[in-house]
Amino acid sequence: MAEQPNADRSLLEKGVRHAASLWREKDGSAEQFTEFVSANYISDPARRSRIFLKLSNYFESLSGNMNEITLDLRKVLDEAAGEIDEIDRMYSLGRLTPQHWMNQAVGMKISPQPLLRALDEALK
Repeated sequence: MAEQPNADRSLLEKGVRHAASLWREKDGSAEQFTEFVSANYISDPARRSRIFLKLSNYFESLSGNMNEITLDLRKVLDEAAGEIDEIDRMYSLGRLTPQHWMNQAVGMKISPQPLLRALDEALK
C-alpha cells in the first residue's frame, strides 16, 4: 500500500485477492507475485479506464481473428470448395482448432472473459 498511496484500499485488496486466485506455482514465488502486483497495479482511475479500453480492444481483436481463422479452416467443409481430405475432417471435428492449438501452447484455454469481468468490476 505504501507504493500506491492514492490507491483505493478495498479495490486494491479485491484486485490482489483476484490475482492471487489466478497465480500458479509455475508463475513464480510469493515474492515474485508481490513484485508483480507492485509493478502492475494501476491506482489512477483514468489510467485504469484507458488500460481497460485498450485490453478490451486487444481481446476483441484476438477473439475476432480466432473466429475468422476457424471459419477459414472449415471453408472446405462448409462450402463446395473441393475434395475433403482427412486433415479437413480433423479440423471439422474440432481436433485442430485455434483454441486447441492455444491450449496446447500455453496449457490452458485462453479467454478474455475473466479479465474483462475483473476489470469491469474494478472500474465500478
